[in-house]
Parts: sequence; C-alpha cells; structure tokens
Amino acid sequence: MKPISAINYIIIFLFILLSSCKNIGIQESYTMLPNINYGDKFIIEKKADNRYDYGDVIVFDSEKGFMLLFRVVGLPGDSIAMNDYICIINGKKNKWEKIAENITFEIMELPTTCEEREEEFPNGVKVRLYKETDILDEQSIAFPSFEAEYIPEGHYFVLGDTRTSSMDSRYSGPIPLKNIKGKVVKVIKE
Repeated sequence: MKPISAINYIIIFLFILLSSCKNIGIQESYTMLPNINYGDKFIIEKKADNRYDYGDVIVFDSEKGFMLLFRVVGLPGDSIAMNDYICIINGKKNKWEKIAENITFEIMELPTTCEEREEEFPNGVKVRLYKETDILDEQSIAFPSFEAEYIPEGHYFVLGDTRTSSMDSRYSGPIPLKNIKGKVVKVIKE
C-alpha cells in the first residue's frame, strides 16, 4: 500500500475546511423580533445530516430568488395547526405564557405595540415571540389560526417570531429541504 502524499493530505484538509465553512448574513426584515433585529448579523452553518429541529432558525432560498430567515415549527411528517398564533403540533398545543404587555418599539419609523410571549416546542426549546396588539391595517395581519395540515417528507414549516406580520409558511407553504442553506448558529447584535 502506497503512503498518502502531501498533495493528498492538502486535498483532504481543504475538503474538510470547505465542507465546514460558515456563511454570514444580515437580517433585513422585522419578522424575527424580539430575537433577531433588523440589521443584526448572523452566522449560518450547513448541517451535515440535513436535519433541523423545532426552534431552529434556518436560512433558505425563497421561490422569488432571495434568502429568508425563519424559525422551524413543523418537521417532515408532522401535522401543524395554529390557534391565536400558538402552534398545535400533531394535535397538541404548544405550552405558552405571556411575558409582557404594551411593549412599544418602531418598525420602519412607525410605533408598534405588542405583547411578548414565550412558546415551548415539543423538544423543550422555548422561544420568545411578539404578537402585535395595535395593527391598523387588517390586511397586514398574518393568519392567527388555521386548521391542521400535513407537512410532506423533505419539507419544514417555518414561522417568523413576530407572528402577526410575517409572510412565512402560512402563505408560501412548507419549505423544501433542497432550498435550505443552513441553520443560524450565532446572532451578532447590531
């Protein structure tokens, strides 16, 4: 058996290095408040096993050709429904509690008031969410409730953390695995 040459070691090293590379992105919307703010930078990492779990924040290519960032709330094979912006996964409503009321901040220079909630997913991951309470335009309200739907194999159902105003899987449907670029592993606050 021939020994491995220095060139082969370099090729193996480069392969390992490139396959574990991380990408950096910038959040360009308000849909992930209170956890990821407009202008925050984030590091994404492609998972080797291509499996994502409840509560993971993923980056994916949209059907319109730009990258989006949302939270995984439904896995392949799950049924998902929603009641007053709280997920019902496989027939069981996620645990939640109200954390605060009358939180005021600005979105695109418009004052917004919301309540903050904490939702717990089936795997125990807890996430803080915003529910806007002073939305003026009824058309801007995302579906607060919907009946159960099945998530096909190879797809994930995603939602924004600002549940009242996110254009997420409630509009576009489950996200195909092939469109997912990776998982957010670190957020760098602006």
